Amino acid sequence: MISSKTSTSLAKALLIMLLLGRGTPEPMATVTAGPVTLSVIDLQINSVKGKRAIAFKVSTDAVEIRITNSEPTKVIQGKLYKGSKRLYEVAGKGVIDEVKGTEEGFKLRTPDGKLLWKIHLYPTKLKISDNEEDKNAYVLETKDGQVNIQLDERSIGTVTRNSPGEVNAGNSDGKPSFVSHFSRLTVAPGIMLLDKIPEPEKYLIIAELLARGR
Repeated sequence: MISSKTSTSLAKALLIMLLLGRGTPEPMATVTAGPVTLSVIDLQINSVKGKRAIAFKVSTDAVEIRITNSEPTKVIQGKLYKGSKRLYEVAGKGVIDEVKGTEEGFKLRTPDGKLLWKIHLYPTKLKISDNEEDKNAYVLETKDGQVNIQLDERSIGTVTRNSPGEVNAGNSDGKPSFVSHFSRLTVAPGIMLLDKIPEPEKYLIIAELLARGR
């Protein structure tokens, strides 16, 4: 008969063996709504005419956006606040906007909570509107290896991956307006084509889309 002391020792030994054999946990799976970035994402978007250059550094809990074509370089910092939203601020100006996550995507709001833009995420597309009902929304849909951008069912541009590591966004005439370097197709440079969205609100939306694997 095995004594209780021996049983306890065997149990501890088995537990240690299980823990040692467990290895490194698998990374979290990507979902559509909440931020899921597990490592730092770096992306720079340049206008073809050289008038704009915006660099993004996005991690799980922080965002840095550098507008490098301005003098001096303008930096926007995004930090999680109470785990439910991200506050964006500029040095010397305080909080300029906030992002609140939702079950369907996220909302860009003023510091006092007024809706600026609602981003509704779907498996292969997203809608961006300035109202809760998704009326008159921009639609960005990934299909056949590119992102098609529409407003009022009218094509206004596309995002294409023209060569390994290069992702371009251009108007419906097919000429690229913005160039970025990224390892996969992303909707990010396409946001720069949305004329109704002012800067820097475009940049905040891009950062949040990157944080959600888009």
